[in-house]
Amino acid sequence: MMRGYLIDLSWESRLLELAREASLHERRSRLLSLQQRDLLISGEERYETRGGTWAVEENMFMRVYVNDLGQIQVNGVWPRVLLPTQAAEITLPFFNVLKSLDRDGDPGDLTKEMSE
Repeated sequence: MMRGYLIDLSWESRLLELAREASLHERRSRLLSLQQRDLLISGEERYETRGGTWAVEENMFMRVYVNDLGQIQVNGVWPRVLLPTQAAEITLPFFNVLKSLDRDGDPGDLTKEMSE
């Protein structure tokens, strides 16, 4: 599991835009908007959300959630019979999610950290 949150509120609209774009365009994903999920749970009130949620199915199955408050949560499950042989097999998919939410940024030290 990976959790994160936005600390620079001036970047909030860009983060939510990228999350919405990722949830709509992610290859091999199934889209379930937060608005639909909330309607299923409450069944009563309807409101507009700007976040998104999507699944990523690669070596690791991941469900990504980004809400209106700029909070990010990624849950990952290793579905293969053989366990990973290197830590990067687990950390790299999480890193790729971060890259998809920060395309304008410079991964810098995080990239170095991932390769070690």
